[in-house]
Amino acid sequence: MISILCRLVILTKYLNLSQTVKELTRNNNILDKIFTNCSNFYALPTILAPVGKSDHDCVLVKPKCYYAYNKVESRVVTKQNLSEQVLDNLAYAINSIYHGRYVLYE
Repeated sequence: MISILCRLVILTKYLNLSQTVKELTRNNNILDKIFTNCSNFYALPTILAPVGKSDHDCVLVKPKCYYAYNKVESRVVTKQNLSEQVLDNLAYAINSIYHGRYVLYE
């Protein structure tokens, strides 16, 4: 059986996602993660004090508002047709990620 961490790494590479939180969010760990494939549209996350009795710092992510809307940007978009098995594996990997002590979906 593949570990949750290993599945998460495979999933992020497969979907071309990057983790934007680079600072510690709880003690000496980065437990609060934000994944995106559009990191160039967002400023670096700001780590703020915990809310209430939480032991996790807050993570604030803001879009880059100064983006020039009239600027034409070209990019290559690739579409992949995913097989039924790849979709099943993807769903299994996502459903296996724990949020705190609760499974997101069963």
